[in-house]
Amino acid sequence: MIPYRPAILDLRAISDSIDLVKLANKTVTVVLNAVRPRGSSASEAIEAIATYGVAVAPIQIGQRAAFVHSLTAGQTAQEYEPSGRAAEEIEQLYKWMCKQVSI
Repeated sequence: MIPYRPAILDLRAISDSIDLVKLANKTVTVVLNAVRPRGSSASEAIEAIATYGVAVAPIQIGQRAAFVHSLTAGQTAQEYEPSGRAAEEIEQLYKWMCKQVSI
């Protein structure tokens, strides 16, 4: 899993990460992280990543205040705001990842 923030600097850096994973002959999936709730940055990022021939996780992690506040409090998003959207996204990603590795 490679976390990827839909921004130009991450796009430039992700090619090296993908190359390393491919060199190790491992499967790679990119997870969009810190996705803004509005705009086309996620869809543009998915198009850009498609050029590398790797999968993109169907779960996206949004740019949410709960992630910032939970870190400041020394907690996870689930601890900080258990019923919030940040906690829900992490839970969805976790469940999806478990299915991918047959857990």
